[in-house]
Amino acid sequence: MCEFEYRIPIAPHVSASLFGDIGATGALRHDQLQLNSADLSTLQSQFRDAYVEASADAAISARHNFKLRSTVGVELVVQLPLCKRRSGFIGDIT
Repeated sequence: MCEFEYRIPIAPHVSASLFGDIGATGALRHDQLQLNSADLSTLQSQFRDAYVEASADAAISARHNFKLRSTVGVELVVQLPLCKRRSGFIGDIT
């Protein structure tokens, strides 16, 4: 995972940020994707309209495992003077 961020001050408590990240995650072992039967039945009961695979083992797809992904975006940051915490809006393109 690699990420960068460039902050541009706009006003005393307001700044804009340009950001980007790139990385890959995946499963090394096949047993990392197993789902026990109790959790499978919970998912099937909570999401009746959605299709949930009846098998308890999920297959690792070679096309999606450790696939390189990236995101870039712009963030508007507003520093709240009372609590010294950042809050703002984030927009990104994946």
